[in-house]
Amino acid sequence: MESIFDKLKKLVEERKHVKVKFIRLGGGSCNADYCIKNGKITFGFGTDKNLNFWNSLKLNEISDEKIKAELKEQGQNVSVGFRQCKDFFQDDGTVLWITSFKTALYFGFSDGENANLSDKGTEKTMLFGWGNKDKNGNPLLISGLNGGITKTLSYQSTICDFSEVYAKLLINRILCIPNSHRVETEKAYNDLVEKSKFLIQAFTPKDFELLVELIISRAGLKRVGVAGKNEETIDLVLDNPITHERWIVQVKSDTNQKQFESYLEKHKEISQNVGKCKMIYVFHTGKVENATDDVLLWDINKLSKLVVDNGLVDWVLSVAPV
Repeated sequence: MESIFDKLKKLVEERKHVKVKFIRLGGGSCNADYCIKNGKITFGFGTDKNLNFWNSLKLNEISDEKIKAELKEQGQNVSVGFRQCKDFFQDDGTVLWITSFKTALYFGFSDGENANLSDKGTEKTMLFGWGNKDKNGNPLLISGLNGGITKTLSYQSTICDFSEVYAKLLINRILCIPNSHRVETEKAYNDLVEKSKFLIQAFTPKDFELLVELIISRAGLKRVGVAGKNEETIDLVLDNPITHERWIVQVKSDTNQKQFESYLEKHKEISQNVGKCKMIYVFHTGKVENATDDVLLWDINKLSKLVVDNGLVDWVLSVAPV
């Protein structure tokens, strides 16, 4: 059975340029929730008053003058509505429609049939409904999209085209087709994360603890307790300045499950007797399991990624004894 990704890929292979258009579903996107839940795409400009006329645009036999006259008859802005009405009613199911709703981007194809009337006005049915995840199942969050794409999503009228450049970029994002530069960059990033592990594991306990402090400070947590020399359960006491949650940190270069579970019991005692807190258990060698919502585990895989993501590679290079 054909999927939306199959259809999009087929169109890309058949054509040099797939039409990609943004549509705002109702004034202020008031119909977005209805459309996404029910697999519909709605349109306005008074077209529900004479729907047979507008559906006949699909045959491309209506003159531009008649279209403009009908818009004027319905009291619509002719210069704004003319192109958008043609875009909507002449779609034969090959336009990739894009909309935005609740911080995510949604996409889909109409079934290419005539529009119908509902209590929402003029609407068409989406062939596969609306999707908001790429081919690999990753959500298409607006915050993670290219600025050229998000700029188009801010269009204030109903329908507008994506430029050919951003249309191609968006299609590649949906189909998970990376360009060569992205592939090379991701490989370089993964290599850097992997190679950083060997440097981190060569740290002395003192330098390792300092590295953990640097990572935590760059995450915005505020240190309110000294590194623990007198308290064996706690190496650092932290405060989240926004939520005011308290965190305790235990740093072990080398550990095992039995040692972790002993610290886990001590953490429970502190939460019960002193006050609720969360714990970060940090280590670069060994294997530990059974993390909880209140206990985070930072192993070498997590640490090396945090080092790269927080811009600490140069510090690691200067301090590591290898």
